[in-house]
This record gives sequence, C-alpha cells and structure tokens, in this order.
Amino acid sequence: MPIVKELQEDERCSRRLADLEVLATHLKKMTSGSSLYDEIDTSLTDQELRVAVMIKNGLTSHQIGDLLCISLHTVKTHRKNIRKKLKIDNTQVNLVSFLKSKIGSDSM
Repeated sequence: MPIVKELQEDERCSRRLADLEVLATHLKKMTSGSSLYDEIDTSLTDQELRVAVMIKNGLTSHQIGDLLCISLHTVKTHRKNIRKKLKIDNTQVNLVSFLKSKIGSDSM
C-alpha cells in the first residue's frame, strides 16, 4: 500500500488515479482477512513494510539494499525493527518463514 499511495501522489501518475484507486481497493480486500496483516500494516513504517514484503518474497538483504538504494546496515536495522514489532525478536524464528506462514503468499 505505501507504493500505491506514493503513485497516487505522483503528478506523473495523475492520468491513472482511477486505476490506482481500483488497485488499492483490491489490495485492501485481499488483505482484510488477515488480522496479522492489519497488525503489520499499522505497526510498521512504510519503509519497514516494503522491506517485509521483500523479505517475504525471498530477497536477500543485499538485494533489498540495492533495490531500495539503502545500505546493508540500514536493511539489517529494518529487519531488527520488524522482528521487534512483530514480537519475534530474541528468538530462533526465521523471519521469511514467519512472514510466509502468517501472511500467506497472496496477502502482500
């Protein structure tokens, strides 16, 4: 959703606002059944949510850093903050597995 919001605010996308609204509506419907997604959506920052989606999709920290134009250290900090906010810090829980099992493959 953060990406859709950015596109809606981008002047270059003004001709596609109706399409973006439809997309946003469908994304909300797809994720409305997941209480964990609602918790994630409200507790994570937009950038943390982007990182979480990329983690869930199996990207490495290096790949995430390259795609978002941020340092590896920043990605690691986001991962740490995501784990903390999802209450899985200081555990042996695999973040990728956790996100996939709790959110599902079509929710994010």
